[in-house]
Amino acid sequence: MVQTLSNDQQRTFDAVFQHPVSNNLERREVRSMLEAIGDVTEEHNGNLKVNRNGETMILHPAHSTHPAGIEEVMQIRHFIEASDIHKQPVAAAKLQLLVVIEHRQALVFRSEMVGSVPEKITPHSTRRNPEHVHNAQEHGGRQSRPAGPSFYTAIAEHLEGADEILMFGTGEGGRKSMDTLIEELQQNHPTLYPHVLGSEVVGGKHITDEVLLEKAREFYQLRKELDHRASATSD
Repeated sequence: MVQTLSNDQQRTFDAVFQHPVSNNLERREVRSMLEAIGDVTEEHNGNLKVNRNGETMILHPAHSTHPAGIEEVMQIRHFIEASDIHKQPVAAAKLQLLVVIEHRQALVFRSEMVGSVPEKITPHSTRRNPEHVHNAQEHGGRQSRPAGPSFYTAIAEHLEGADEILMFGTGEGGRKSMDTLIEELQQNHPTLYPHVLGSEVVGGKHITDEVLLEKAREFYQLRKELDHRASATSD
C-alpha cells in the first residue's frame, strides 16, 4: 500500500527522526501521522493501539494534554523502523549534520530538514543537558577565554550516529575552532572522523539559520552529483 502523507503529517514523521530527539510533538499531530501509516484504535482504558505490518505499539494515555516526551518519541521511532521491514515507501534518509562553530559555541543542525532547530553546545554543555535555540543570531555574551578540550569532546558526542557531517566556521575564532574540532575527531573519534565530508569558513553578521542550511543542502547536492558522475564514468 502506497502511503500518502499530508504536509503536516510529513513534518511530524520527519520530527520523529530528527536529531536531537524532539520532546514537544503534539499528540494529536502524532496520532494523525500514525493513522496515515498504520491502523490506530483507541482501547477502553484510553491507550492508543497502533498496528503496522505485523508490529504493534501501545501508547498511553491517548488523551494526555502534554506533548509527547523523548521516551515516547523514541518508542514511535523504533516502532516505525521495526514495521518498515516490508519496505514501506517512507524510507529513512541519511543523517546529515551541519556543525556551525565559533570559539565558544557550536550549533548542530540536521541539515536535510527544513526549519531544523539546532542544538547549542557550549563549554558547559553535556549530552544530557544541551540547549535548543531558534536562531543562530540570538546568542550574545561572547567571552574571550577559549574553550577547553571538553567543549570539543561534547560536540563529538552529539555527532555520534551521523552518516555525513559538514562544518562551517563562523564568527570570532571560527576557523581555529573548526580546525580544532576536526583534529579532535581525527585523534580521538576515528570511527566518526571519516564521516566529515567538508569544512568551510562562512562570514556575515546577519546570516540566518536557513541560509546556513541552504548552503549545506547545496553542498550535499553537489557532492551527490559528483559521486553520480564518477560512478557513471567508472562504469
